[in-house]
Amino acid sequence: MNWEIFLKDFVLGSSISNSISRRNDMYAEESIDLLSRSGIDFQRNLEYGIDIEYFGEMLISSGIVLNDSVRWISFKSGYDFGYLLKLLTCNALPENENAFFEQIQEYFPNIYDMKYLMHSCKRLRGGLDD
Repeated sequence: MNWEIFLKDFVLGSSISNSISRRNDMYAEESIDLLSRSGIDFQRNLEYGIDIEYFGEMLISSGIVLNDSVRWISFKSGYDFGYLLKLLTCNALPENENAFFEQIQEYFPNIYDMKYLMHSCKRLRGGLDD
């Protein structure tokens, strides 16, 4: 299953004018640029996206997190899982790396990041910007 979910509470600092939000999330500028060039409309998401608290509640109650029988397959997903962890716990991310990875392991016991798995395959390439 592949999901593309647009959240209304993801705010890109001052780059989106006239937006009111409780959040100001960390992000990789090059990733945001790539997503914008690929057609993601962040201003539209602020207006019509899914409420982050509601999404977190639904994700927890769905049974797909905190479940070691679910396999998460992603591509270069460090920020993605950090953001999911933040919305699932309703807290700031842990201060140190070990605590962060412990929480990631708890909520998402089986993550396979294709970007890192591809390093073992000499001829395999890919990504949104290839």
